Amino acid sequence: MVRRIISSPGRRCTRGFWRIASDRTLWGVNQHPELRIRLVEPDAVIKADRRRGRDQPGGYEWWRFEAFDPEARSGCIVTFHDGYVLSPTYRRLVAKHHQGGLVEREQARPSAHPAISLVVFDKGRAWRRSILLHPGGSFMEQVDPWGIQIGPSSIVGEGRAWRVTARGMPSSLGLAGPRLHADEEIRVDLEFRPNLNSPTLERAYLPDDRPRRVADEAPGFESDVLPIDTDSDEDAASVVQVERESGEGAESDVQRPAGRHHWLLACPSASVTGRIVLTSGDKERVIELDGAPGYHDHVWGTDLLGYRFHRRYATRLSWPDGAIVCEFPTHSKFVQVAATFMLFEPGAPPRVLRGDRVRMAGRQLSTWLLSHPGEMRWRQTNGATTLRQETICPVESTATTVRALVTAELSYRPSTTASPGIAAPSAGMRTVSGIGMTEMDQVARLDMPVLNRLLERCLFASPGVPTATGDRLHDV
Repeated sequence: MVRRIISSPGRRCTRGFWRIASDRTLWGVNQHPELRIRLVEPDAVIKADRRRGRDQPGGYEWWRFEAFDPEARSGCIVTFHDGYVLSPTYRRLVAKHHQGGLVEREQARPSAHPAISLVVFDKGRAWRRSILLHPGGSFMEQVDPWGIQIGPSSIVGEGRAWRVTARGMPSSLGLAGPRLHADEEIRVDLEFRPNLNSPTLERAYLPDDRPRRVADEAPGFESDVLPIDTDSDEDAASVVQVERESGEGAESDVQRPAGRHHWLLACPSASVTGRIVLTSGDKERVIELDGAPGYHDHVWGTDLLGYRFHRRYATRLSWPDGAIVCEFPTHSKFVQVAATFMLFEPGAPPRVLRGDRVRMAGRQLSTWLLSHPGEMRWRQTNGATTLRQETICPVESTATTVRALVTAELSYRPSTTASPGIAAPSAGMRTVSGIGMTEMDQVARLDMPVLNRLLERCLFASPGVPTATGDRLHDV
C-alpha cells in the first residue's frame, strides 16, 4: 500500500524554490509538504515501480540500477529510458512543439525515444559505455509478473527482487564522432534484493516548475497538446486559458501546467548477485558480483529536466544495516536550494532531514569540461547528521553528467521505534564509513542551441554503422 505522510502546515515552495522548513519535526512525519513525500510499504514497492509517466510531449521516465564491488572498484550502471531525456533531438522537438512549430505528431512523445544506457567500470576507471536509442514503440511492459522490455534488455520484478538483463554494444568517442565496436558486446545479468525490510519513499525529484505559455494550437497535435490524467492526484494541474483583449477581440493563450518530477527510491540498499561480461571476438572479460552493494531508483516527470535549474548533486552510501541518500539542486550558478538527507534503517520508516549549504572543495574538470567538486561536506541544519565525501575516481563522464566513486564518512543518530510507524532518534551518535556513489547533473547544457546541434552531429553514429538491433547510438 502507498500512503501519504500527513504533516502540519509548513513553508511551501515559492517560485520553484525549496525553502528550509522549520526544525519542529516529528520523527518519521516530516514537515516538508513541497517534497510531496509518500511512504511505500516493502510489499508494495514492485507495484509502485510500474510505468508511471504519461506519453505526452516532454514526458520522460527511467529505471536506474547501480551495482559495484567496493574492494575491486568494479561494477555497472544500467538505465532503462522511456523518453531519453538526454537526447538533443528529443529536447529540440519538444521545445519546437511548445513554441507552436511544425513537429511530426509522434516524434515529440517519449514513446518515440526509448533507450538503454550501460556504463561499466573496472578497477576504479571508466571501462566501457553503451547507449542505444531503440526504434519508437519498442518499449513494452507486462503486468504479471511485472516487467519492462526494450529490445533484448529487460527488467522483471517479482516478490521483492528485480532481475535485470541488459545488452549493449560498446562505443568510443573520437574526433570523427562515435565509433561502434561491432565486435564487442556487453552483457549484464544481475539480481537486486533489498537489504532493508522497511518502508521507502516516493517524493519530488526536483521542485515543481512554473506554468509556461504555449501556442493555443500546436500544429500536429490538435487537442492533445497536454493530456491530463484526471484520475491521478499527483498532477492535478490543468490547462489554464488566459483571456486578453486585442484590437480584433479576445484572444486566448494556453499555459502548460507546471512540470512535476517524481522520484521513487525503490531500493536504497540492495544486495546484488550476478555477472557483467564483455565479449570481444573470442575473448571474455567477466566481473562477478556476489552480495555487492546496489541501488535502484525510478524517476518520471511531465516536463523535460533542466528547465530553470542549473545543477543537481546527489550522493548515495549504504552499509549492512542502513543507507543514506543526499541530494540538492542549484537554481543558478550561485543560488543553492535546501539540501535533503534521506536516512533508511531496518524496521523503521525513513527520516527526511533538511541540510545547510553544502560545502565543496577541490574543483576538478571532466573530459567534457564540466566542473565538479573533489570533496563535499553535507550537514544537517542542527548539525546532528554530517556526511563527508572525497572522490576516488570518476566512472562516467558525459556532456551533462559526472558520476564517481567516493569514500564517505557519515555521523548520525540511529533511530529507535517509539511507536508504530514513527521513528525517534536515539541518544548516542554513530559513525559509519565506506565507498559510495556521487553524481552531478547539468542537463540544461543540452538546451544551448549551439551545443545541442554540436552534440547531435558529433555524437550520433552514422546510419551506415551496422548494429545487432539496427538501433542508433547516442553518447551524451
